[in-house]
Amino acid sequence: PEAASVKTLLQKLMVRQGPVVLQLLQLWSVLSRLGQQNSSSDKGLPEVPYLESLQLTTTELQNSLNLQCSFHAQTVRTVAAITSPLGPLLLLGCCAALELYSAGFGVNMALKTLTFLFIGGASSTAQLLSCQSEDGDGASLEKFAFRKAVRHLSCSQRDGVAFWVDVVGFSTAVAYGVIIPLFLVGLMLRQHFALQEARLFASCAERKPPHTTLHLEMLDGQLAKETVPKRLLAAAAAHMAVHCRGTRRVQLLEKSATIIAVSDNQEEEIELDIMKTVADAETSRSIDVLRSRRITEMLTERIMLEETKDRWLIGSRPLLLKYALCQDVWMDVAMKLFAV
Repeated sequence: PEAASVKTLLQKLMVRQGPVVLQLLQLWSVLSRLGQQNSSSDKGLPEVPYLESLQLTTTELQNSLNLQCSFHAQTVRTVAAITSPLGPLLLLGCCAALELYSAGFGVNMALKTLTFLFIGGASSTAQLLSCQSEDGDGASLEKFAFRKAVRHLSCSQRDGVAFWVDVVGFSTAVAYGVIIPLFLVGLMLRQHFALQEARLFASCAERKPPHTTLHLEMLDGQLAKETVPKRLLAAAAAHMAVHCRGTRRVQLLEKSATIIAVSDNQEEEIELDIMKTVADAETSRSIDVLRSRRITEMLTERIMLEETKDRWLIGSRPLLLKYALCQDVWMDVAMKLFAV
């Protein structure tokens, strides 16, 4: 049973962290290509072509299947170049329809779509609007400059297929560069204001061995009466995780929680916290207090996410729960903005 539980936890960890690793690999391929373009050396990293296949775009799919050898190459390249940035946006449109069917479901699917396809779509848009104006030796191609994604079209062409390529390129550039980042920033701000209650109270501990009594102190406003028990449980769990060893029993009262020692673990534990190892006693106590405060905030945010009726927070719950504190979701937003 213990081995099975460890295996289950590892599987859950891989499911949650796998998309983050995928985004980093996608971003790595984009930055590698940019570095190669800005470098005078013709030699690129050998792993870049393999990493680019992880961008999950139509262009990479047709390259993997060698569709240009089986069908009209010019048509295949054009269709792949246009659909690569459009595909993720069409899926996002479908997610909007799903949101009408079930509150939060569309937002959840949209965030998953952005996790897997945003970097590839943004990169495809950049390729669609880019021109190859120099040859391998760095000499200007002048009037023979061509579009990188649709190589049979010159950069000076503005009619026919070139017109639609420009329409798709600039439209998707607005979507990836403005609309989607605004959506992500708005989502980040929404959770910040919706969950700020988790940061507006503190727990105070009064120790009278073998009992410890916890009270909640609001920094601003008052807690609703029905929310107090779960907030007290969060504070008690955080206090026990940091300050207690052995078995404890929690007794909930109307405005307080009492932690009762059942048995103490007398075994000396190895201190793995480097900060506490080098800190003095007073600093070590401060570290424990801040750690307990952080755990309380983390647990309270999870309680609020479970109780929320806001469709945006319901949909973004899996994304927010990847981080110890929901406010750290800015790192996910920053990664996507950096890709743009």
